[in-house]
Amino acid sequence: MSTSEDVARKLEELWQRYLPTMQLRLASIQEAVESLVAGNLDGEVKRKAAQEAHKLAGSLGTFGLASTSAMAREIEHLLSETDSTESIARELKKLFDSVKRDIENR
Repeated sequence: MSTSEDVARKLEELWQRYLPTMQLRLASIQEAVESLVAGNLDGEVKRKAAQEAHKLAGSLGTFGLASTSAMAREIEHLLSETDSTESIARELKKLFDSVKRDIENR
């Protein structure tokens, strides 16, 4: 087996090991997005989701999902905004759906 095949195999093993953690991070972000859309986003839920988006962005970059990582960073940024408008809620929902889809389809 070549070195590149070894690296690809090890990355896939890591992906499978960390996938449950990434899914928990997605769930935290989803809770915040759904709460924001419903108009009742709690500050603690928002803060936790921003932290999870930050961690997710780093993880995704490690696995070569640069554009998905950038979307997670944008989610983090939007969740860090003090004002949560309807347009921010729509953008967060769109970004979240894209990140989730990319993770599920990797």
